[in-house]
Amino acid sequence: MSTNGWAGGVTHVFFVFTSLDEGSCSDSGSIDCAFVQYCGYHSYFSNYGQSIIYANLPYANSIGGCNYYAISPNSDDADSTITITSHEQMEAATDPEPYSGRFDSSYNEIGDKCAWTFGAIILDGNKFFTLDEFYCEKQAKLTYPPQRSQKTTSSNGLRPSGFGG
Repeated sequence: MSTNGWAGGVTHVFFVFTSLDEGSCSDSGSIDCAFVQYCGYHSYFSNYGQSIIYANLPYANSIGGCNYYAISPNSDDADSTITITSHEQMEAATDPEPYSGRFDSSYNEIGDKCAWTFGAIILDGNKFFTLDEFYCEKQAKLTYPPQRSQKTTSSNGLRPSGFGG
């Protein structure tokens, strides 16, 4: 990191995007993997006592994928990528070291509470855009916990089968 002049800390997030059909797993047993368990996640690790916050964002239109053309205004890869990226960016801002920031009693973070709830469609030139809303009535029960954990959070809320943790 120092070679590139990069700094860690809770005010910096590093986004790792993969190429088409390149997945990842957040565990060593290859059980919690992209396109099955999550479409993206954020976590952190410690480097010389400094937290390094990152988001893992596998290509959204890959096999088994995380593309949502049915609710996508442009029916292209960018819509899903933007939605998943903004989801993880917001969660990394409100819970940078997972489960040390804001989450509910079921360990849903801010992005999980309103995932795939979109605001008004915005026209920019000849492209339409929507993003997840990051405030909704469900967020009233988010709390700040007294304890800290290094548990990784995945955005399995972005998979078609449901939302959560």
